[in-house]
Amino acid sequence: MKTKSTTARKGIHFAAAISAALMMAPITATAFSLSTATPVFAATSTRSPGDVGLIGMRDSAKSTLDSAPAMLKGGSEYAKLKSAIDEATEALKNTPSLTSDKIGTLIEHLRSAQRAMILAVNHSVTYTGNGRINYVRGYGIQVWTLDGKVVYNKNGTAKKLQHGTNWRIFGSVLNLNGSRMYNLGGDQFIDANFINFTPKK
Repeated sequence: MKTKSTTARKGIHFAAAISAALMMAPITATAFSLSTATPVFAATSTRSPGDVGLIGMRDSAKSTLDSAPAMLKGGSEYAKLKSAIDEATEALKNTPSLTSDKIGTLIEHLRSAQRAMILAVNHSVTYTGNGRINYVRGYGIQVWTLDGKVVYNKNGTAKKLQHGTNWRIFGSVLNLNGSRMYNLGGDQFIDANFINFTPKK
């Protein structure tokens, strides 16, 4: 006859196996599914299969957040992913109240925010086309960091791009105010409203 401790150990080992499998699943795959079958965990286990799935997705999202370049930490994609992670972490503090529907919603929030963050990272390092400054003759537009700080030239003056000049663009992201910004390489961004953008061929 199997003892309670043996059953509990199997339940814990099984939970670890599920968590490891979920952590290794690629983001493009449907890595998580919610089971409606009777849980196979022993009564002493504190995590259901749904909880383990949520933990795996939460930890994967945290890895993406932690590896994001500093220049994107002032952007909306970063803020949304952090919010989704915090929401999941808070929900996991009260697992008895977590329903399958709630777990599914939390996982989808995490997955969606993680995809947006990965896309922003990829765009920030990929040449996408050229931009021509469209402002006022004789004047230029300010270059900003993504979190809204002025970028300066080496001589200490504010860095501005003159009307009519052309620049290589490395994708675009949204800042925390929801404005679209074109990336010039590194943590240098310009307001998309003053750019005539031509995609690379």
